Amino acid sequence: MKRIVQVIALFALGLLIGSVSAQQPKPAPVVPDGLQARFWKAQAAVQADRSAVQAANDSFARDQGQLQAVVKELTDLCGKDFEPQMSPKGDPACVAKPVPSTKKP
Repeated sequence: MKRIVQVIALFALGLLIGSVSAQQPKPAPVVPDGLQARFWKAQAAVQADRSAVQAANDSFARDQGQLQAVVKELTDLCGKDFEPQMSPKGDPACVAKPVPSTKKP
């Protein structure tokens, strides 16, 4: 019986030592030069696109502000009895405001 316990203890010790040696960290993989180059190129493209989008957003906000100023000027020109609309030709024009209905349901 004593012999069986010794064999089991040695077997358990062997498993323990084997599992400790198997858990050693692996060396980090080396990134190939071609992959590094593709990474930096893609990152530069994203940065350039981000800059272009920001510039477009700034331009859009500026243009939208200018349009709102012109629409306000056109609304002031049309006065209280008219409203700015697009003519059939596609030009801005002052058109009479619809008369509200006085009928009661």
